[in-house]
Amino acid sequence: MCNYFWDVNFNEMKNIKPNSILFILLISSLSSIAQTFIITGNTTGVKDGTWLYLKTSSPQTLLDSTKVKNGKFTLVGRTNEKVSQMLIHTKKFDNYLFFWAEKNTHLALK
Repeated sequence: MCNYFWDVNFNEMKNIKPNSILFILLISSLSSIAQTFIITGNTTGVKDGTWLYLKTSSPQTLLDSTKVKNGKFTLVGRTNEKVSQMLIHTKKFDNYLFFWAEKNTHLALK
């Protein structure tokens, strides 16, 4: 057994404890940093210039919007959740799609 553990100066331990707590808080906060995801898509039957909206499903919060151009679109979102239900829709909900967004997942819609 190492004698080092028995020779610890408890006054020095007072300095280590706050630093350890700060380290744990830092690690915890990093795990809750919002994750960014990008959605690229191709459309059929949706006219160029049509607005598409990206929202969280519950509660419905607008994350991004874009116009369809040459039958394509790109939306960018951020979430603090590990998995989130999302919604892409046209202004009047003529076309819509529910999906689940997860960290490190690539989503391509056709």
